[in-house]
Amino acid sequence: MRHNRGNILILFILLCLGLFFQNQRSEGFLKMFKNTNFSVEAKAVRSLPDAAKSWPDEQFLLVYDGKNGDSLRLAFNIEKTLQQIKKDVKIIPVEAIAQEKLNYTGIILAFSDLDKLKNFEPLHRYVADGGNVYFMITPNGNMFTEIQRELGIKSSGDMVTTPGIKVLSNILIKGKGFVSEKSSIENSSYPVELDEQSRLHLTSYEGVPLLWERNNGKGSYVVYNGTSLQVKDSRGVITGMLGIGLKTFAYPVIGIKLMYLDDFPAPVPEGTSDAIYPDYHLTTPEFYRQIWWPDMLKLAARYNVKYTGVVIETYGNKVDPPFAPEANNGANRNHLILYGRELLKSGGELGVHGYNHQPLVPPGFVRHTDYQPWTSVDAMTQSIGELKRYIGDVYPDYKLRVYVPPSNILSPEGRKTLVQALPDLHVISSVYVGHYETDNSYAQEYDKGPDGVLNMPRISSNYFRDKDDDWSIINGISFLGVFCHFVHPDNIFYPENKGRHWEEFYKGLESLFKDIAEKYNWLRACTASQGAEYFEDFLRMNYRLKLDDNQLQIACGGFRGDSYFVLRTPRKIIKATGCDAQSIDENVYLLKIHSSQVSLLFGSEVRE
Repeated sequence: MRHNRGNILILFILLCLGLFFQNQRSEGFLKMFKNTNFSVEAKAVRSLPDAAKSWPDEQFLLVYDGKNGDSLRLAFNIEKTLQQIKKDVKIIPVEAIAQEKLNYTGIILAFSDLDKLKNFEPLHRYVADGGNVYFMITPNGNMFTEIQRELGIKSSGDMVTTPGIKVLSNILIKGKGFVSEKSSIENSSYPVELDEQSRLHLTSYEGVPLLWERNNGKGSYVVYNGTSLQVKDSRGVITGMLGIGLKTFAYPVIGIKLMYLDDFPAPVPEGTSDAIYPDYHLTTPEFYRQIWWPDMLKLAARYNVKYTGVVIETYGNKVDPPFAPEANNGANRNHLILYGRELLKSGGELGVHGYNHQPLVPPGFVRHTDYQPWTSVDAMTQSIGELKRYIGDVYPDYKLRVYVPPSNILSPEGRKTLVQALPDLHVISSVYVGHYETDNSYAQEYDKGPDGVLNMPRISSNYFRDKDDDWSIINGISFLGVFCHFVHPDNIFYPENKGRHWEEFYKGLESLFKDIAEKYNWLRACTASQGAEYFEDFLRMNYRLKLDDNQLQIACGGFRGDSYFVLRTPRKIIKATGCDAQSIDENVYLLKIHSSQVSLLFGSEVRE
């Protein structure tokens, strides 16, 4: 009798285990799966101390030539740079500078013809008394010839085209030693010889001086002998130029590391591919399951990366309703269950890419013949509704907060549709640098749209290291403290990658992740939604600075958790109150501010 009872107990246990494992593979388990995409309960917002409101303003004067297109574009880029690091700036045309009292933190000249100044003597006195003047584009004119010695120039030749850039200092954080491709970042420059008192920061590929500083009296001149600061991915250089001029320079950064997997989870093609079968003898679904995804998870764990995967339901090109799931025996849904669950388990996030891969645009918006415009706004709305149903059927309580436009293309009508169809939408991530005129890219700034949705564009992409991408990455981190990258699972199948092997893709991405982890370990690994919380704090935060002989005070308000600042100073910090100071490069610190009042005491030692 006891023997029978034992058998019954064993059978009961086996039955329970079987039901458990079956449930794990079924929707029952998904109902139990904790929704990881929620907003953390917000801490109280800190207020700016009243005493700091009377501190002197930190203000720059930006001078432009309203009759020159290059000057207007350059001034716009500099203005955006200063605004995003929350520096006050007054913008005037060059004709108005004679009426200005030159009592600014720095004076920025965003035009080339110095003869339009009429008189350089006020700027000379301003620098001699401790001010800083920044030449942001190759200067010219008779006045330039007259002041060359003052700027540190011993001799100068005729203007030439100077391709490429070499970074000789840490004007870009951890950028010292960077060398671009010779064919990229082209400038128009004078081949100059500098005196011994000038400190050189950038040269062209062939060694022509591009950026240097030259002390004069109590102040300094910072000279950019080039024409490439008009573009967005030069903002790290612009920020660094302000830092080398001011000697002690602090500015806020977001401090986040984001990684997107576009088209994931998504339908996986059946059968085999010449791109992988000779190496692995696996079908395409088997390759994703046994090779690609385990390798990606391994990289994320090793280098502290959190993936944000954006979902595609189908690769069909249907753009008019009704929209329905593909009849492929539930394979797409099974991929969403399997990969989505493991993505969330790894600490990642699910976002929206689209019902299909057709950008949300009306007829006539795109030039690409590969894309089908949507027949109506209602059709766009219904397609998003079907994708919501598709994801919600598997993850019923999951909040869809993130959207990445297919092919980084999005129309105003499409954005409006998204905001209405996705009530939890918090982030749209397209690209930071793009050109609508040539590729219809939806280029974004890091800001908040009028609709309340955050713009958090991707700055770089691909598995393989590329010098142009590396330049964008270093500038993005030095400017905003942001690394934001994306890849596609199917990059290996692209025609341009024919003949390449997965091992090359893996090593390329590992090289990038390793570099970021080692050089910028202060960046916080985030999903897009988590990064948005830090970004909201950054946008809301306001601050004031007060610099005395041996003390820097920072007063902050509007933030909830820790606020991140970058501090450039040649002086040694001997005491930090209200923050943690971490050295992140030579004479560069990260300040993790956790109080509304911060004090930094400096020693007399000056670190070169």
